[in-house]
Amino acid sequence: MKPGIADLLMNAATTLGADVAPHLIDKPYALGHAGTIGLMLVFLAQESERAAETLVADNGELRALFGEAAEDPLVPEDLRSALARAAQSSDRSLHISVLEADNAALKALLVALHGLVDDRIDPLARQMQIAIWRHLKASADRRALHLPVA
Repeated sequence: MKPGIADLLMNAATTLGADVAPHLIDKPYALGHAGTIGLMLVFLAQESERAAETLVADNGELRALFGEAAEDPLVPEDLRSALARAAQSSDRSLHISVLEADNAALKALLVALHGLVDDRIDPLARQMQIAIWRHLKASADRRALHLPVA
């Protein structure tokens, strides 16, 4: 069986912590670097395992949100058109770099929408504000990093 990226990164972190770090005990600066690099490897393992799923979920939520916002008659026509186009779009690839580029474009549109509804006090704008904040919280939760249990 071929080990996955997350397994390889975790093995590297474990080797660094168990086999390399003990030899650096009298070199505190190097020991600190080894610890930092080990923790980075653990976090990279977590992110590599879930990155595509996280981005696909984010992009899907944003597209659904934009579909609703595109129906709001108080949104200017040019933004409504952009929202409708984004709502109909789909992920072009599962390559992380492509998903990240799509996510960045969707987030730029979210910033424009959020700025618009944040200045309004009508019930439709309030619903959209709540939906935006729910998405932002869910997105942050999906990206949460967890310290390894010792």
